Amino acid sequence: AMIGLVKEVKPRYACTDVKAMTHEKALVTYQLDRRLYQHRRYFGWMGFVPAQITHAQIRDAHAVHPVDGLGTVIVSVPGVFDPTDDAQVDKVHRVEMDLASYDLLPVTDPNLKG
Repeated sequence: AMIGLVKEVKPRYACTDVKAMTHEKALVTYQLDRRLYQHRRYFGWMGFVPAQITHAQIRDAHAVHPVDGLGTVIVSVPGVFDPTDDAQVDKVHRVEMDLASYDLLPVTDPNLKG
């Protein structure tokens, strides 16, 4: 579905937020509660970057799908991402670190870089 949307909409960037309930019935979202960088856009479960990226470049990603002439759809973890699962969040963080190293996670607030 993400690949189809990218072909139709041609975004500059896309990300996917997910929310889940903890055992204590608290709502957790990746974007607000578990994101890695406060000064950059988050990527989350899956999304799109406007660059041709290979799986070798983003080794921790579950899947990498080039979209001809537009960029790459990247899936961080298989299945449905659970932002309360520390192992899945760690994997998403590693994907985001790789994306940031290629300057593919845009800075949203340079004052927070620290």
